[in-house]
Amino acid sequence: LAQVDCVVDLFISFCAMRGVAVVASFATTVVLQGCGSGKSPSPSPSPSPSPSPSPSPTPAPGHCSDALLGSGCAEGTCKADSTCDCVPGKRSNGHGGCMAEGSAVNLEFHVYRVSSKEYTDIGNDNAASARGILHYLHTEVVQAGCQPPSNTRPKGVDRVVRYKITMHNTQQVYNTRQSQFGQFVAFSNGKCMDADCEGNVWTPYGYVVGCQSQRDTAYGVDNMWMSLPGSCPSQEFSGKTDACKKQQPGGECSSPTGARSCTWTAEKDGEIMIDELEGITNYQAFCLAGNVEYDAGADKG
Repeated sequence: LAQVDCVVDLFISFCAMRGVAVVASFATTVVLQGCGSGKSPSPSPSPSPSPSPSPSPTPAPGHCSDALLGSGCAEGTCKADSTCDCVPGKRSNGHGGCMAEGSAVNLEFHVYRVSSKEYTDIGNDNAASARGILHYLHTEVVQAGCQPPSNTRPKGVDRVVRYKITMHNTQQVYNTRQSQFGQFVAFSNGKCMDADCEGNVWTPYGYVVGCQSQRDTAYGVDNMWMSLPGSCPSQEFSGKTDACKKQQPGGECSSPTGARSCTWTAEKDGEIMIDELEGITNYQAFCLAGNVEYDAGADKG
């Protein structure tokens, strides 16, 4: 995990030099709003006291005790008076901690996706946190190698694009999940691939933004993925007719209100070329020279 932290730090530093600020603490504004299960995890039991405890180190600014974390505070928001500043979507519980707002609210956050020059629309697709997109690059892009005969990356991807998302999911999904986020669904070529997306998600809750945390990877709890339903999510891009778009309007709109077909909007907010991130000046020449971005067997590239 320390190596991953280093890679994430390098990604953030490089993006900053290119004028694209990366929101690394994605968990602060997203995980605590119910990304994944829709339920807040129970606090870990306190360890048994040691017979001769060592003096506790001075906590870092914003550090939260187990008690404050258990009362709904987010790491990095706690203060010296044993209270904390509540993250968006939560409010003070009157006892130093935080509790859910009790309703769906507006949230703003950044997501990232691997893209190409020809394909930049984010509707009917999945996007990720900074850690999530680096995980995807590592496992799905650079390991795949140069794709013949054009010597390009898989599906011609060549950049990481950042989007600012404004979201207001429906009250129906909040009432059921006690979360600002809906169920995550997977998209492929613009089509929702989960079983009965219409019956399980869109009909009961509206076209809500979904979220999941991939906690089983080396990329930590900030490795998260979002689903952003656009119009006609039941069909691939090539099959999205005007009639389908009218019948299945999706959740994208100019100013999210929490209505069933107005839950999110996206604003492109910078991009980084993968070649530039890796220090490659000409990818085709790089491939023709027999180079690889990453060799899984040798664990280097």
